[in-house]
Amino acid sequence: MAKLKIEAQQEERRAEREAKQAEAERAAKQIEAERAGAAAESALAEKKLLLAHELRLKELDLKAKQSESSNNGGSILTGPAGEKRVRIPKNVVPSFVVGDDIDKWLAAYEVALRAHEVPEGQWGVAMWGYVPPLGRETLLTLDQPDQNTYPLQKATLLAKFRLTP
Repeated sequence: MAKLKIEAQQEERRAEREAKQAEAERAAKQIEAERAGAAAESALAEKKLLLAHELRLKELDLKAKQSESSNNGGSILTGPAGEKRVRIPKNVVPSFVVGDDIDKWLAAYEVALRAHEVPEGQWGVAMWGYVPPLGRETLLTLDQPDQNTYPLQKATLLAKFRLTP
């Protein structure tokens, strides 16, 4: 009788161990499934962000192309009222982009204006159409009469972007 009782207890313990092991396996499978689901969600979210970024780049590219096509015939007029005004096609000089070499850009700007026979006295007026907002803010720090004086504009932009002539 005692022997049967011990065997029954052993059988009961074995059944409990098997139940616990089966429960642990189910929990592990559930955690693995949750991780796989989270990984899939993360991959999906990452893919959505990538697609949104690509869409934004394409929109910007399209906007730039539309702007470029509408500006192909555009021009910048220089010269105060009453003086000879010169038309400079907008695509002659690339606009300055912060981070570009300002020295090289200024040299290209001068070459282009000479090639289009823009009088040097009008170079300062034309400058406003080619500098980014940060450059315009910098030029606005000049006194009112000097804001359209090319040599002063050039020196100010070189100083702003930490280069010297």
